[in-house]
Amino acid sequence: MLPRIVPTIIVENSRAIHTVKFAQNCYLGDPLSLARLYGELQADEIVVMDRTNSFKGTLLGTGKLRLLSEHVYTPITYGGSLSSTDRISEAFQSGVDRILLRYLTLIHISEPTRQAEISYA
Repeated sequence: MLPRIVPTIIVENSRAIHTVKFAQNCYLGDPLSLARLYGELQADEIVVMDRTNSFKGTLLGTGKLRLLSEHVYTPITYGGSLSSTDRISEAFQSGVDRILLRYLTLIHISEPTRQAEISYA
């Protein structure tokens, strides 16, 4: 069995970056272009971690996450600024296949049982 190839794209302010010890940022390019490249190289899944400070600047907040999922035919996992069930639902409606959540996010969501009710079909 071949090992799975799951590249991770770290996004900050709608720009793909590479970090060295999470301190030094190196600009890599547009996240959409990078995801397309990984898709063409037949990655099994693409993980997009958005570490933008404000929701309005995230891929989800700007609508670029929907573009990314429409142009890349590889399963996408998205994480970042998902602090409520509405944002989680919005991420699934944008076309992502999975989401990443921090443990603290689960604690702060006021209705944790609602997570089971989120439909993304």
